[in-house]
Amino acid sequence: MPASCGGLNQLATILKAQGKFADAEPCLRAALRLRQEYMAPEHPALAEVMENLADLLFKTGRSEEAELHAERAGNIRALYSPFRIV
Repeated sequence: MPASCGGLNQLATILKAQGKFADAEPCLRAALRLRQEYMAPEHPALAEVMENLADLLFKTGRSEEAELHAERAGNIRALYSPFRIV
């Protein structure tokens, strides 16, 4: 996996904190694309980017798309929960 995946997510987090949502979104989408390409579909690092993208989308009024990413991230997180019932 390219090292830029983590860097893109971190950069997007900083930009989002500064309110630069239009600059953060392409970074998050690129990070998500790269992680989807190089990681297993249920990898926790995917959930991290999905949560960040969902947060950005909620903050910019795109709740439908945000909910899709948030739900998928939650499903991934649930797989790794110590309280998971098998």
